[in-house]
Amino acid sequence: MSAPPLDIASLKEITIDVNVANLMSTGGLRSRFQITKTFSASSVNLVIKDAKLDTIPVRALEECHSLARIDFSGCPKLKTIQKEAFSECTKVVQIILPPKVASIGEHAFSNCESLTSLTLPSKLQTISDGLFTNCESLLSITIPDTVTRIGMGAFAGCEAFSSLVLPPRVASVGDLAFQGF
Repeated sequence: MSAPPLDIASLKEITIDVNVANLMSTGGLRSRFQITKTFSASSVNLVIKDAKLDTIPVRALEECHSLARIDFSGCPKLKTIQKEAFSECTKVVQIILPPKVASIGEHAFSNCESLTSLTLPSKLQTISDGLFTNCESLLSITIPDTVTRIGMGAFAGCEAFSSLVLPPRVASVGDLAFQGF
């Protein structure tokens, strides 16, 4: 006699407390999270706790429309988020990143339409091209003093901002970085 199937539609939070780094090295993280696209629940929280995880790969959680909150604070070695990792997560309101993240790829948070605020890690030096493109609900962002470059179109389409404070070390701002601001 087999166990009844898991009703994933009713899940509110997924906590992964395993060695996610192994999944990443084989390209399995993306397929592991494909299931999040099928949730019918209005919002799902994803909490990842992995002491070895150092990189979120390209498009790892792209188009996971049911995710409301993504928490990587339990990943102390996380240093790199590759391009488009969270793009098109249209319902995500909050993303929590650990302080050691030093690199966030292009368009990593683009089209996260419901994202309202974010604190960027203190090791970050560049806000990459299109990083927050069309994050139309983004009200506030904390940019660390370590940032020296803001890429092309980084905040294009962020219509909800009323103000933004740039750190004094910013020496380069790309074209259309604040288009629609």
